Amino acid sequence: MQDKKYTIPKLCKYVRMVNEAANKKLIPLGIYNGQWSVILALKELGSSTQSKLGQYLAIEAPTLTIMLKRLEEMGLVTRATSSDQRVKIVSLTEKAESNFELWNDKIIEHRQELFKGFSNDDMIELHRMIDRLLANVASK
Repeated sequence: MQDKKYTIPKLCKYVRMVNEAANKKLIPLGIYNGQWSVILALKELGSSTQSKLGQYLAIEAPTLTIMLKRLEEMGLVTRATSSDQRVKIVSLTEKAESNFELWNDKIIEHRQELFKGFSNDDMIELHRMIDRLLANVASK
């Protein structure tokens, strides 16, 4: 049996390496993997409050604010104040919508490289284990 003390460092290393590899695909297209995560979330959620977006992505408010400011400067998102002046509504711009498929194609290519040799059953088991890990973390 593998020693559990190496599990978290291995997971952290994997995440760093996945992000680095994704950045190699996305940076030539003008965005970073973290920015892609925000864009993808907005594509899935539609326009969203900044708070809901942060919860969805598990990103702290100050970090998300910095990311959104940069995406706004790049012309990829807009932030509008709702009727409740404290709430910001975040939306994708037409520029983000028109580039979405290009970025997504690169991420699909990246994903195919990452999971090369994984069967459908392997992927189902991997998702099951990740869901368990997320549930364990969420319960703390």
